[in-house]
Parts: sequence; C-alpha cells; structure tokens
Amino acid sequence: MKKKLLVVALGLSSSIALVGCGSGDDEKPGQVAVTSVFYTVKVIDGYLKNAQVWLDIDGNKQLDSNEPSVLSGDGGIAKLDVTNIVSPEQYSTYAKVIFGQTIDEDNGAVASDYIMSAPPGETEITPLSTLVDIYIEQNTDGTESVAVLAAIKQAAIVKVAYDFGIQEADVLSDYIASGTASATFVAENIANSQLLPDDENEFIVVIADNSDTSIFNKQLAAASGMIKAVVGNTAEEDFDTQAAVFDSGDDYATDSDVDGVPDALDALDFDASEWIDTDGDGIGNNADPDDDNDGVEDSIDADPLDPAIGEYDDCVVNYTPTGASIDDFNAQLASCDLIPAMDLAGNSIIRILDSGQTRMYTFNIDNTAPFYQNGVQHNRIWEINDDGNLALYYSDGETLEYLMRLIDETESNLKFGVYADSSQSIYTWNFEDVDVSVDILACEDLDSGWNDETDLPLAYRSYDEFKQAVTSCQAGKLFTAFSTGFISSGMTLTTSDALSQADDVDTYQFNEDGSGVFTYNEGAGDIIVPMTWTMHEDDVVKVIIDYIDGNSLAQTAHNYLAIVETNGIDYSVKVFSRSTAFEGLGDAAGGDLWGTVLNVPDDD
Repeated sequence: MKKKLLVVALGLSSSIALVGCGSGDDEKPGQVAVTSVFYTVKVIDGYLKNAQVWLDIDGNKQLDSNEPSVLSGDGGIAKLDVTNIVSPEQYSTYAKVIFGQTIDEDNGAVASDYIMSAPPGETEITPLSTLVDIYIEQNTDGTESVAVLAAIKQAAIVKVAYDFGIQEADVLSDYIASGTASATFVAENIANSQLLPDDENEFIVVIADNSDTSIFNKQLAAASGMIKAVVGNTAEEDFDTQAAVFDSGDDYATDSDVDGVPDALDALDFDASEWIDTDGDGIGNNADPDDDNDGVEDSIDADPLDPAIGEYDDCVVNYTPTGASIDDFNAQLASCDLIPAMDLAGNSIIRILDSGQTRMYTFNIDNTAPFYQNGVQHNRIWEINDDGNLALYYSDGETLEYLMRLIDETESNLKFGVYADSSQSIYTWNFEDVDVSVDILACEDLDSGWNDETDLPLAYRSYDEFKQAVTSCQAGKLFTAFSTGFISSGMTLTTSDALSQADDVDTYQFNEDGSGVFTYNEGAGDIIVPMTWTMHEDDVVKVIIDYIDGNSLAQTAHNYLAIVETNGIDYSVKVFSRSTAFEGLGDAAGGDLWGTVLNVPDDD
C-alpha cells in the first residue's frame, strides 16, 4: 500500500479488530467475532473433486475426529479449517480418492480407491508428492533434527525426479497449472498403475519397509523404469499425443511368478527373482552386470541405468542420513577422480531452496563468514582445514557446524559435498556465486508514479501488468519467490535496516498464523496497522490492510508482492496495490504499481 494513504493517528491500531468468518448476527454485546483460519491445499492427478482431505495432526495416517477435514472442491481445492491449530504447515496432509465419489476434472470418475499425501508444508497433494512423502516416512523415525529432515526431503525429491526423468522443480508442483506436460504424464501413469496405496492401512504397511525388495519398492522400481523410458524419448510438446504407459483398466491382479509385481508391471513375469530389465536383453537387472548395455559394468558406471552415461569420472557424494563420521565423508571424497579447487576468500555463495528460502554465505578474508538465512544474519567462522575441506564453525570458532567440499563447478553453479556435524549426515548442496558488493535496486518497470498533490497514482495499472512487470524485472536476475516456507515461520521485512530511524520506511511483519502488522514511518513516529496475509498464487503474497485515510475515512488496501531479485540479504520486490481509495478491490480494478527493496531489519 502506498505510504501516503496511511495518515492515521498513533495508537490507532489498538482500536482495530480483525474480523474473519465469524457469525456476527449471533454476537452478544462485548463479544469479539472469532476469525476462522483456513489452510488451503490442492488434490491433483488431474484436479480431483470430492476427495476426502485431512490434516494428520497426530501422525497416525488416519482421519481422526479432532483433525480438520473437508471434501475437495472445484480445481481440487480443499480449505481446511485450522482456526485452533498452531502452524498447520508442520503436519502432513492426506487425500483419500474414493471410487464412486471422487471426480477427476480431466478424465471423469476415478477407477479405484487410492490414497495420496504431501509432506509438511507442501500444499499440492499429488502422486509425485505421495512418493516423496513415502520416502521420507520410510527413512525417518521422528527423532530427526530440522536439518536432517530437510536433507531427507531433498534426497526424496532428487530420487523421484531421477526415477521418472523429470525436473526436481516439478516434483512438488502443480504441474497442471504450470503446463508441465512431462510431470503431468508421469503423475497420471503413477495413478493409473495402481501403485499408490489403496487406503490408510496399506499406506502404513508401505512405509514400514524401506528395503529394495519390499513389495511396494519393487513395484515402484518396475513402474518408474517403464515410465522413465517413455519420458526420456518424448519431447515436452509431444506428450499430448503420447500413449499412456499404463491404463487404469489394465489387469493389476495377475502375478504369474508370484514375486509381488503384477504382470502389467513385471518385465520378466516368468522369473520371481527379476522384475526389471532396463536394456531389454532378457536378463533382469539383478543378474545383468551391465543393466543399460553401454559396455560399462554397473560397478564402475556413473549411471547404470542410462546408456548415455558411461564410466564414472565425476565426484559423487552419496547421501547418508545419519551415523556418518568425518572419516566417512573424507573417504567418499578420496574416491573422486577430480575435485575442483575452492577459491572462497572474498567471495559469496547463495542457495535457493525449493521452498523459496535463501541461504547465503560471505567468506571474508579475516575468516568471518556472515550467514544469512532468509535474510537474517548469523555469525560463522570459516577455514580450509588440513583435509582441504571448508570448515564452518559457529561464532565461538570452536563448535563445528558443517564440513563442505566443492565437488562440481559448472559456470556459476557450485555443487558441494556436505557433512553436517550435529546430525552426522552426508549429502550435497547446490549454490551459485553472488556478488554482494553490487546493490540490489528497485525495478521500476511499469511503475505507476505518484501525484503528490492528489495523493493518487499517476497511472493505474492492472494485475496482469503487475505480473508482466515481475517477469521483465526477473529477466537475467537471481531471484527467489515468496512462499509459505519463506515467510510463514514469522518474518519481518522492511525498506530500512532499522524500524524507525529514517524517513520513508515501510515494514511488513508476517506472523505464522496469517496475521501481521504493517508499520509506516515518515520520520515523526511509527504508524502501526494490523494486516493479514495469504499466498495469492505461486510466488505472490497478498497482504490486506485496513487503515484510516487523511479524510478520516476507513479504507482497505490489497497489496500483492513478488520478489524479482535477491542476493540473500536484500530482496527487490514489485508491489501492486488495489485500494478502496483508488478504483476499488475488484479483480478488474486498477491499482498502484511500484518497486521497492526489502530486507530483514537489524535489531541492533
């Protein structure tokens, strides 16, 4: 919202109450309406309507009477009432697809019952998110730290993407909305193969056994290999005409060799010891010393299932979720044929997570290493130790946090092997070079401009023009996205590095429950107004602010914010604001469009 609209008296915020979906007609004098809070998810194969959706608060994979639940509606959207639930994003969500009730908006009535899930914090429940969630459940026991859980989740995303030959960014996405035909094709075939658990009880059985020879993992390996073979030979624009690998009407009951893999998925349905034959030579992968028939034995093949990739020559660091030692990490590095040199002093690197969160390190020549987590600074100490690894310590300079080694470098893309001391885990992280000496600036594309005499925009812009400006501002820039993962844990972003020290300061305080505070300062003191926020669409956060204008009239503004550039410390943001003081709040109403730079305020 444009600052000049916020001419309100100090202390006004104490007299403003947020009103949500309470039943105002039944209120008694002195009562305050209860504001309902909703957690919105989508159920997708195609978009699935009338699926039973719930938030699994107690983690038992069952729908219990005290857990929020609802049937999905049009577009697969399910709005779970989480009014009395703190941080609903910390729980997994489940969707029960019911034969005779659930409708696929693309293909009509579903052919069978099955259950899907999404890991905590993910709002698209799909066949792909289900496989990620199953992998996480198979490899955790509830004792993991936040860092270990994040590493396991990332490993799951990488595995699912690899298994089906799709991009990692598509695994936990709304692939229909993004128009990603390959991911749509994969998801539909997963559902058609009847691979997904039939119900909650089968889901529990599936996650109890993570061995390669469990019935589910054997079926998954067989089905994914068949799907990946088609994906790898089909151009993105050709999937619309590509025949399905599996049909929901196929026979998935017959299992001739009784190996747990139905004939429809089994490459060798006459041999109980084999169910996959990647190269089609009649020798199953368990017995075949060269699964992809590229002339390189599997034991020295960088990718035994891809004939285009031969003998290993790159450094591969294998994921180890827990129980690893520094010696184990160094042993993996010692097996690498080639490790790039690390030139870190005076440089900075940034990592942008799938959730939109940012991690940035600056390696100063005095061995300090400011670490910015979502723009919040933490102090670290760095050195290159006797093993040649980058050692990162907490601010005491003694307590080890991570060991890192650069294992692959392609232009500005940097891949590090990582040893996490607290969790005794080994995994990989991808970073990019970033130059923090170059200021992040506001992007002025399509800005409305401001008339100081009328206190109105010089030109009204549309929401479509806002999205157009976001796209143009992001071109050639390093950027991330607003998301629940980025701001829902509670974040404050301001146009100044101090809350009340300078003119022209706008501050958004995002609380994890969707509430917040908007603070404006024109040099004479803070003007504080309550706000609410939601994710309007992918990458765009919507902020609603009620305020009193200069004529003492109550007004409402809807601000839409999108990040167009970042260096991990500052975030260049495009803002589009509709207001009752402008042309109104309707979808067709014009509003004010401008650029700004936000960062986390310095509490010092």
